[in-house]
Amino acid sequence: MRRGILALLVMAGTGGLWGCDTAQDRRTEEVRAQLVGTWLHEAESGRVKQRRVLTLGSDGQFRDRLSVTTAGEGTARQDFGGEWSYDGTHFKRRYLQQDGRQFSGGKIRFATFPLVSVSRTDFVVDDNIQGEKVTFRRVPEGTEP
Repeated sequence: MRRGILALLVMAGTGGLWGCDTAQDRRTEEVRAQLVGTWLHEAESGRVKQRRVLTLGSDGQFRDRLSVTTAGEGTARQDFGGEWSYDGTHFKRRYLQQDGRQFSGGKIRFATFPLVSVSRTDFVVDDNIQGEKVTFRRVPEGTEP
């Protein structure tokens, strides 16, 4: 009998630990909730201007619309979609389609960047490929690139 009670107490104690969210888990979910919405990143280099409107859904889906204007040459647009996540350190996007077409041939494209900061008005990632910080600012839903 004593053994059964001890086993029950041990199971209840460890079950309680397994069922509890840690402070880090709660913080990760808070940051993830802050990231949901529509964001704009603008950049300019020489004759090229870029506008990127990134919409992050609460369902883990994203839409990334890009407009690149080159002086004297016109504007090119691209529209991407896929899944996004935040793991407590990195902001991740898994690209599944471009311009409405599913990627084929088993190609899956990822973008993973450390999240530097997030607030109600903006978030910053460390683009380790370009070697620079990239800031997205919150904009109204429906904003065009």
